[in-house]
Amino acid sequence: MVGLLGSTVAAVLLLVTVAAGAGLVAVLVPLFVVVASRGLVSANATVLGIERSSAAGSASAVLGALMFAGGVLVTPLLAAGGEGTALPMAAVVAGGAVAALLATVLLARPAAKA
Repeated sequence: MVGLLGSTVAAVLLLVTVAAGAGLVAVLVPLFVVVASRGLVSANATVLGIERSSAAGSASAVLGALMFAGGVLVTPLLAAGGEGTALPMAAVVAGGAVAALLATVLLARPAAKA
């Protein structure tokens, strides 16, 4: 949750800085936090998702395919914004971070204790 919260705050800050037309350094700081938190969130989410499955190999394959499918689905959104602006990228990053946080809060259940 800490990684998701950090990523979401940084992604929203990235969107605000890009929309405000801030300079490169102001954009790079929240972008760095978003990318750095991706390693923390993605690896742990994958392990937690797979450990709940009796078929770990199949679960891993499905998660990998879904990650690629997500990339394919958001590509047209990035192209819709036109050239010369980082606003579509910032909007997709912020939207994805907010969606991930909401999905975790609303859909994830704690693992059953043995």
